[in-house]
Amino acid sequence: MTTTLAAAPLSLRSAILIINALILVFLVGVAVAAVLDRRRRAVVAPNKEEYHGDEVMEGSRLERMQAWALAMGAVFAISLPAYWLIEPDRQEAQTDYLHEISVEQGAELFALNDPEANPAGLECAKCHGAEGEGGAAVFIVTMPKEDVAVTEGGFESKKRRCAPSKDNDDEVQCDVAWSAPPLNTVLLRFSREEVRDIIVYGRPGTPMPAWGLEGGGSKNDQAIDNILDFLESIQLDADEAKAAQAKLTDGQDLFQANCARCHTKHWSYATTFAQSPEFDVLATSGGGAFGFNLTGDVTLRQFPTVEDHVEFITTGSDFQAAYGTRGIGSGRMPGFGSMLTPKQIRAIVDYERSLTSERVTLDALTEKGDAPEPGTEPATGTTGTEGGEE
Repeated sequence: MTTTLAAAPLSLRSAILIINALILVFLVGVAVAAVLDRRRRAVVAPNKEEYHGDEVMEGSRLERMQAWALAMGAVFAISLPAYWLIEPDRQEAQTDYLHEISVEQGAELFALNDPEANPAGLECAKCHGAEGEGGAAVFIVTMPKEDVAVTEGGFESKKRRCAPSKDNDDEVQCDVAWSAPPLNTVLLRFSREEVRDIIVYGRPGTPMPAWGLEGGGSKNDQAIDNILDFLESIQLDADEAKAAQAKLTDGQDLFQANCARCHTKHWSYATTFAQSPEFDVLATSGGGAFGFNLTGDVTLRQFPTVEDHVEFITTGSDFQAAYGTRGIGSGRMPGFGSMLTPKQIRAIVDYERSLTSERVTLDALTEKGDAPEPGTEPATGTTGTEGGEE
């Protein structure tokens, strides 16, 4: 059985290289012929060498030079419009080629680090999942004692998650599995520049470090662009993102799945304490963390009308843009219009406008809503405080 391979189309770059090679061969041939001809002829002083007569100079030689001039003029007359016609496609092809390289390099940076196979890896995948689907990172969180309810003998348990702080009697340090957000929808929630800021400056107080030089990290603008290009390549479209949450209709469920990470203190490691009976963590749903407080009259004062509130959740905030009642955007509030239906957003608004400042356990907050799930391979983190959440 014989397999026939179809010939690949000749690219403009290949055609130019072939033409240049042929011209180079021709010129080398002319030079070699001239040298050989000169060696065959006897050496005669230039002033004694007989040259062409007038009839040749003004006849056949002149006509030959004119023919060459006409041929070269025709080449320019044809090649310049042809180049003008194909130049946009060439530029687009070059842009696509460079973008493909950027995505490949971004994938290497995002992936796990391997000293031999992938020494450039930053291990983003360890926390956020190989395909950006979300995961978890091992982290040490310092919390006020008043936020932690401990059973009798809880600190002496061999499986204890928390221990009194050695530096401050009013604090407790806990080993947690910090839920890392999915990145395959991040550009449905944030603009590219907003995601760039998150990567460059990180999220202080969380496992997310600063990667950009401006934020104290090690990566230059080109490396950050490579990561962004890779993230763009793995994004779900809006229909896929909406389908993933299509079954959620209750406002509390939707709030827990989309908003609690930023607006509820301790939420990012709720699963840790659901699996640790010696400890309960007290929190206020919507009480504020990385995002602002939503309880009591705070939300109602900021958004006197339901329509303003819906618009804010749908579009998010833009840097230095006004929202609600004298609110000034930081660009950190994502917009959920590409991930949720108008009906789902209205359900979140109704729930947020009903929030009070009541403190309950994390189990009580998440038993109805979606608690964060730790990743299968949590990353080794460092120590943080509850200063903010991504």
